Amino acid sequence: MSDMLENEPGIQKRQRVGGAANAGGVQFQASATAYVCVRMLMEKAVVWLEDLCTEVPVAITPESGGPGDDIRIDFKGGFTAEVQVKKGLKSQDGRLWGTLDALALAVHEGALDYGVLIVDPESSKSIRINLARDIVRVGKGLDVSSGGLIDIWIRRLESLHIPVKLVCERIRIEIFHGTPENSAGVEQASDALNQLLVPDNASLNAWPTLLQEVEREMASRGRMTSDSLVNMFTRKGFALNSKACSAALYSQYRDWVEVQNSTFALPGTTKGLPLHNRLLMQVCPYEHSTRSKESFESVLKRYRSGAKAIRPAKKFAIDWLARFKKKAVIVAGPGLGKTMALKVLAHRYSVDGYFVLSVKLKRVAKALNEGKTFKSTLIDMAVDSSRLSREAFLSIDPCRWVLLADGLDECGAEHHAVALELGAFVSGNPGMRAVITTRSVGYETHELEAWTHYTIIPPAKEKGAANLAMLMIAAADGDPTPEECERIAKTQLYKSPASEAISTSPQLLGMSACLLLKDQELPENRTELYVQFLRLYDKLPPELSVENRRIARTVLNALGWYLRQKPAAKRSELETRCTKELALLTGLPEFDAATKVDVALSHWLKLGLIEVLRHNNSELLTFTHLSFAEFLAARHLLEQRSRLLEEVVYEPQWQEVLGYAVELGMAQPLLDYLLARHEKGDPDALYHALLWSSKSEAAACQTLLERLIHTAITVLDSPTSLPESLHFKVGHGMCEIAPKVSRLLEPWVNRHLESPDSTVRLVAWSIASRCAIALPETLQPRPVFSELLATHGKPFDVRDILSKRVCHEALLLQHLALMALKSCSQGEIEDFSDRLSADDRLQTSLEFRFQILKIRDEHGIREKTLGSPLALRDLFSIPEPAPDVLGRFRDRQRRVSQLLANAFCRDTVQKRPDDFPQFAAFISSAGVDYYNLREEFGDHGPEDLVGFGSTLRDFALFQGLDLVELAEEAKEVQRRLATDPEFSLFDDLPLVDFDTNSAAESTRPKVNLEHAKISLLGGSKRIQFMAAMLLLRVSLSEKDVSDLLNSASGSALMYACWLVEINCPGRAVELLVRYLQRSNCQQVEYILQSLERLRPPSTDALETIAFGYLTDANLETVVSAIDLVKVWVEDEKFSRTQPIEHALEYWRGRPSISDQSDRDVCSELKWLQDAMARVG
Repeated sequence: MSDMLENEPGIQKRQRVGGAANAGGVQFQASATAYVCVRMLMEKAVVWLEDLCTEVPVAITPESGGPGDDIRIDFKGGFTAEVQVKKGLKSQDGRLWGTLDALALAVHEGALDYGVLIVDPESSKSIRINLARDIVRVGKGLDVSSGGLIDIWIRRLESLHIPVKLVCERIRIEIFHGTPENSAGVEQASDALNQLLVPDNASLNAWPTLLQEVEREMASRGRMTSDSLVNMFTRKGFALNSKACSAALYSQYRDWVEVQNSTFALPGTTKGLPLHNRLLMQVCPYEHSTRSKESFESVLKRYRSGAKAIRPAKKFAIDWLARFKKKAVIVAGPGLGKTMALKVLAHRYSVDGYFVLSVKLKRVAKALNEGKTFKSTLIDMAVDSSRLSREAFLSIDPCRWVLLADGLDECGAEHHAVALELGAFVSGNPGMRAVITTRSVGYETHELEAWTHYTIIPPAKEKGAANLAMLMIAAADGDPTPEECERIAKTQLYKSPASEAISTSPQLLGMSACLLLKDQELPENRTELYVQFLRLYDKLPPELSVENRRIARTVLNALGWYLRQKPAAKRSELETRCTKELALLTGLPEFDAATKVDVALSHWLKLGLIEVLRHNNSELLTFTHLSFAEFLAARHLLEQRSRLLEEVVYEPQWQEVLGYAVELGMAQPLLDYLLARHEKGDPDALYHALLWSSKSEAAACQTLLERLIHTAITVLDSPTSLPESLHFKVGHGMCEIAPKVSRLLEPWVNRHLESPDSTVRLVAWSIASRCAIALPETLQPRPVFSELLATHGKPFDVRDILSKRVCHEALLLQHLALMALKSCSQGEIEDFSDRLSADDRLQTSLEFRFQILKIRDEHGIREKTLGSPLALRDLFSIPEPAPDVLGRFRDRQRRVSQLLANAFCRDTVQKRPDDFPQFAAFISSAGVDYYNLREEFGDHGPEDLVGFGSTLRDFALFQGLDLVELAEEAKEVQRRLATDPEFSLFDDLPLVDFDTNSAAESTRPKVNLEHAKISLLGGSKRIQFMAAMLLLRVSLSEKDVSDLLNSASGSALMYACWLVEINCPGRAVELLVRYLQRSNCQQVEYILQSLERLRPPSTDALETIAFGYLTDANLETVVSAIDLVKVWVEDEKFSRTQPIEHALEYWRGRPSISDQSDRDVCSELKWLQDAMARVG
């Protein structure tokens, strides 16, 4: 067994036996490694393998610990080669055969694609010339001369059962001129390196600098890539020529993408904020379905309600989208941040070394209509403004491409064709990643239905204050302080009337943050809030002239009005109506007005206040927030009230707009208008005037209020020939306005408290209740209430709800009822309030019930409950674990974190990650139970740390994970464990979307069989699972599976049975029966379950075994035996009832059977008995 580096379980290191064991050897090995580095920077193939592999190196690992040990080369096509470097190698040197045998075995087992032995010109001619030539000839199937070194090696390979021709096809011996005496190879590499530098900076120091870097990486077994070498040269003061060195150009391109996406701005501002200060963004799975026949009204309703209905069971961080599931579509509603999601992904992928193509698909669709090709258009648009050409981008490995395409729905009628092209482009470049964004409206193609679909989750309402504070802190730059930002955000948000809307909208959160940083308070009414929101856009750098900005506001108001009239109006209709309105208001010719409307709408679209939706090849315009439409419609109504008020004043769907208009200052004109209508005989006008005047935000002059009250009193004092319903309606209106004008109403109330007219008396008493008017001692509310309730109370009628009729008299009675309740003594309140709540004549509303509860609470009356009152969380409460239990749990998490990190870690890594997506995917694929780590990994570390690490890495590779990134994450886990005593990997795992075996269904893994077998037989529960998943994917001999079967115990035996079934289908039954015939067999249920799956025909030997287990002490064994017998009965190949009757007799009368198993043994045996009788 190879030795293992200290503190690095699972990473193997070969013993050094010469080669680089002396100073000259180290220099020769370093020079050879540096030569490969230069070829990688040049993007040229390695000449040592020119007849085998023409791919370009993408990574170099000196001191790999593999069969070549000295240099591992990873190539662009996914191939790997290992190189052993030997200086002064002689034919009689035993190191020759150790090197070649190790390379041959690795190639034979599939662990390596190619192997190379590098020697210097001073090595034996029999090696560097004769043996090198003969290996090539054998690989080609040609004859070779006998008696040379090749004969010795052929005999050695045959003794190891390694096919000679196969390995000779993939192994080479090459000469490298890299010694001081023969330095031609070094000189050529040094000259080539200087050609990659900017001419002014080319110097002889470049090659020594590279050698020093290589030697450092040799000492720490690091890994070098083009990017890491470019960064190293840049740090050392060398400037690489981007025209000659593609790696430098690629680095510049990634830096360009990173900078372009490193900041974001709050709505209505231009100041760039660091991207890491953004709101947390998460997605959840989305089920895509096309609805081409859906109406525009239904489309809009679904679009606006979609985000609110999300209650995801699965959530994933936006940062890692397409990292594992490489083709994704983001479907999201208004204002949730589709474009921001792509910015986050562009920054993340560029930082992680990928090459991002960011495009607007609307522009791509336009180019396609102009006859351009999809691929060239896509790449040209993405690399535009960078220094990278389309040709240079196409030379990059597609596995490093990430396409981020925004707005599939914006392609309109072309969106199906664009989706088709997208699918073809991504499929034609295997390994690339792609994320497409679209609204749900307008996404009507099935071309991408095989892609993984997600939708963005709105910010959580309960995190509104924290999110608002986060944005404030990011923009405040220390003034106010973070603590002050948190305090302001919490207090101001919770008192805002739009608290929920703000909390769940990234756009409104950003706007609110801007307002709070300016004034440290949010307006306490919605109208002023939206006024302030829109003023943020007025402060942006003026893109429009003063005149055009005024017109743009007029068009925006008109658009709000028309969208409230007809929310599903087509864009063309809205533009026409806005044009006519603008022409009417400004006197412009319609042609000029249409131009102005187009400019205005483009302005508001760019700012994100409105958006375009596409459905059935038609375009709709809508506001990103519905409240904007209502508010802007109110502004339009205020300005054009003389024309528009009449058509909306009583319409229910316009009351919200009227409310905004009143808050904007339309109260007095509205009251004038309604009073004028009343005077013309409109029976509803006075009631509406009273209601609008009662609003706290309705500002009307005192003279107008006096006129209004006088008019209402006149109606109430009018002859009784007027309908009673009108009196109740006006009385209800007076009750609503009463707190504002109590001084004006008190004289009238006092005159009518004893009125003979019960209707007027009810109104008077209700107003007295609302205004808390002092009553004469001779007048008691309770008797009056009882009398008036008997007179005017009506039983509940469901037709009132269906017709939406307001029962004004019931509302008046509720006011009087509250006065009567307050007049009760302490001992009467509980009983009287209970009767009020139960009396359906009062048609009790939620507000009425709340007032009753408030009075009861003021008098110390608590609500009746059955038993002790419990909060919902108390019904399912879990005891808080003791501190020592939590401590042990934390220690176990940290121990397993260390164990996993050690398995994947390398000494030196290229970068320090800030998160652990690869570990998250690995732990997900392995099915690790975070909360039961003791069972998953045991109480102690694995005995075979090398085998443990090998199996984990093989499993990760099998799942399609990146071992290099895992090594980087593992190093960071180790660092945090060492510096933070509270850190655990399981606390910091990001939410990634990863399906177990998603990348492995068609993959045959490379597995270290010996390590996997050891892990299966002696590992913990989770390592057994991983080992089994690997072994189930490779071919094993009958001896292999027999040995595993006979050595396994516990759950390992279950996996061993599966291996027998898969690898020895013709002999599986015999092997399993042979196991059962052993005297000391354990966990028999696994063998019986395997036999059940195989459905063997019954034989005397097998029947005898099965019958014997029908009365076993282990119930799992019993039910497994029953299941096997059922197979024979179902196949009608078995009808002997005597053994079944014997077993039934044995189990009958044993009361504890059902307590030990969820299977009823007696019932199942009876079923077998009956089934056999039918067969017989």
